[in-house]
Amino acid sequence: MKKKIIIGSSIAVGVITLAIIFWPRGSSFEYFEANPLTLKRTITVSGSVKSPEEIDLAFKSSGRIEEIGVKAGDSVKVGDFLVKLETKEAENAIAKARASVYEAQARLNQLQAGITIEEHAFLQSKVDSASRNLGDVKQTTSYQIRTAERAVESAQTSYDNAIRSYEEGQTLSGQVATQTLSGGALTAKSAIASVESLLEQTDVILGITSRYEAYNDVYENLISALDPSYKTSAKSLFYAVKSDVEKISIHESDNLEYINASQPLLNKASTLADTMINVLNKTVPSIDLSQDTINGWQNNIITNKTSIISGRNSVESVLQQIQNVATSGGTTVTGLSNSLSQLENTVNSTKSALDKAKTDLALTRSQANAQITQSENSLTLAQRELENKAAPPREVDLQIYRALSSQANSRLNETIILRDNLILTAPVDGIIGKTNFKKGETVNMGQTVVAIISGEPNEVEVNFPETDIVYIQEEKLLTFTFDGFSDEYVYEGSVTSIEPAHTEIQGVIYYKSDISFNPNQYENIQPRSGMTVNIDVIADQKDAQIAVPYSAVKEDKFGNRQVAVVSNERPKLVKVTTGYEGDDNIEITSGLTAGETVLLDVQQFEE
Repeated sequence: MKKKIIIGSSIAVGVITLAIIFWPRGSSFEYFEANPLTLKRTITVSGSVKSPEEIDLAFKSSGRIEEIGVKAGDSVKVGDFLVKLETKEAENAIAKARASVYEAQARLNQLQAGITIEEHAFLQSKVDSASRNLGDVKQTTSYQIRTAERAVESAQTSYDNAIRSYEEGQTLSGQVATQTLSGGALTAKSAIASVESLLEQTDVILGITSRYEAYNDVYENLISALDPSYKTSAKSLFYAVKSDVEKISIHESDNLEYINASQPLLNKASTLADTMINVLNKTVPSIDLSQDTINGWQNNIITNKTSIISGRNSVESVLQQIQNVATSGGTTVTGLSNSLSQLENTVNSTKSALDKAKTDLALTRSQANAQITQSENSLTLAQRELENKAAPPREVDLQIYRALSSQANSRLNETIILRDNLILTAPVDGIIGKTNFKKGETVNMGQTVVAIISGEPNEVEVNFPETDIVYIQEEKLLTFTFDGFSDEYVYEGSVTSIEPAHTEIQGVIYYKSDISFNPNQYENIQPRSGMTVNIDVIADQKDAQIAVPYSAVKEDKFGNRQVAVVSNERPKLVKVTTGYEGDDNIEITSGLTAGETVLLDVQQFEE
């Protein structure tokens, strides 16, 4: 009895010998020689050629079509240009983003490169200038403080002399003259102290003596540059006044001689002060000699000149008083009274002058401290600026600039992606199926612009029933023919996929599978989508030592299988044992020997 796997046919490998023998009764029989055969079980199903995939392409944003590069029917390769929207704004955005990338990278490079030689030199010059300015301020303020202190000392001396003169009010003309000379000598000494201060200030500015000769090297050529004659005159007067100051000390024991000698000295000193004022007026300020320094010097000289002129006037007054006393030959009671009144006024005025001198000293010290502090701060700032610029960049700063550069690159990439989204290119090889818009038309996001038919029909779709799916696995080789072509065109293919989920059709469970094949296997025919195919799959097979067709075997009423063996040209039923069953033949495992002949159709035999 033939066992069928599914509707279809099996391919048997063997030698079938047919013979027609005529028995006396006129009957005819066909015979088969039992030999080794390869038995196969074949599954035969039908399927159809799948249609190629049609891909609809759309833009991710709305816009106006600027260019169309294909038309329906054109063949395209992956990456070929299809359609482009207007990209001017996107290109501008890319240009701006790229400029931001260059800027961020340049800043990072600049930070990594550090300070330039030119910038270092410039910052160092600022430090040097601030340092020189601090030295000038300290020198100037120190001189100003010494001058103010001397003014206090001079005022204190004048005040003390006035108190003493008033308390010791003399009654005799000789006593009055003596007191007058004593006060005049003290006034002259105070004025000469201002002269000494003027000499020191002149030496500071002109660098005349070895004490200050190196101090003014930086700005020596700037002093009185607009009229050098004033500097020459000032130096000459400096030596004349300095000589008189050194000589006057020999008259300290004689008040009258001291006063007389002081008058011409104070006149020369006043002239020196005027000349130095002209020297500073003709001086050119620069980075090495600020105008503030020049103004400070000038104010100090004016202060000394004022003290010198005041002392000179006092000396001349004392000399006049002495002359008056000498002329009168004595003094009167009224004159003494007037003299005491004048002494009282002198006490009050010198007290006011002393108070003012002390106030000026405190103010000068306060201003000096403020100027020094300001100059020190300027120097500190210049030094810090140089140190900060010259120091290597900190890692935290580099990380910030690297992050900014990375952000700029990310923004550039984003703008490029946005621009690229305005351009459609072919995602696969294929043929343009249709184009839905024309140049200049507006497209909305998601609308299909172009459709591509991908590739050739090279897959067959088939449903295997659940009884046969156990014999099917991916990469399984098989053959098939087309209903539309001759059976001589046998195609080869392999299973590419089997869906894990089942499909139920009219109560039968199926599993959808895809079979790939080469559509160009035969040059003179071309498979098309939808064509019906007949697929043959070899489920399994066995090489049998002895096999016969199913028609040569029958069962008796006891279920025993028999064949009709031909011996001496006469058939005889023989009991056999069967094994593997193929599509058309069955294996004989015992009861039959290879080479024996049996009836092909045992049902025709009657004993």
